Amino acid sequence: MTGAHPAVCVSWDDAWAYVAWLKGRTGKPYRLPTDAEWEYAARAGTETYYSFGNDRTALCDHGRFANLDSPFPWRDGCGDDTASPIPVGQRKPNPWGIFDMHGNAWEWVEDCSTPPTDSYSRGRNCLDSRIMRGGSWANNAWELGSAVRRLMTVTYRKNNIGFRVALSLGG
Repeated sequence: MTGAHPAVCVSWDDAWAYVAWLKGRTGKPYRLPTDAEWEYAARAGTETYYSFGNDRTALCDHGRFANLDSPFPWRDGCGDDTASPIPVGQRKPNPWGIFDMHGNAWEWVEDCSTPPTDSYSRGRNCLDSRIMRGGSWANNAWELGSAVRRLMTVTYRKNNIGFRVALSLGG
């Protein structure tokens, strides 16, 4: 891993602490993006499963997921790199020029879950769980869709989880 790779092994608590530190250091209103902001940026004006359309075979050009060279049984698609994050900006950006919205590393967002609708999220709340978006190098291609989200505990860290920083304007 180098400075060009995404920051991973980061819990939501870690991401929030970094954003608070950055805000204090710069005096600017940095924060984690909301769930809605993240999806708006990921979709980039599109209404398709991915920002580049619905064709999963094009994901090799746009996203980083468990490809044919990975050790996972759910591997799919292309086979051009190993099972780990790759340096940011190595795949094509979405229509708005934003890189790495599909895969490479899950990204924490500010929001917690909505009221539980399944047994997985039952009993979780804003104190102990938050939403991650985007999928990662260790996921199936379908988990990298613009609308896909995952709920995880705020202390959970893994080598495929990171975050993206947002900056509030005018305020």
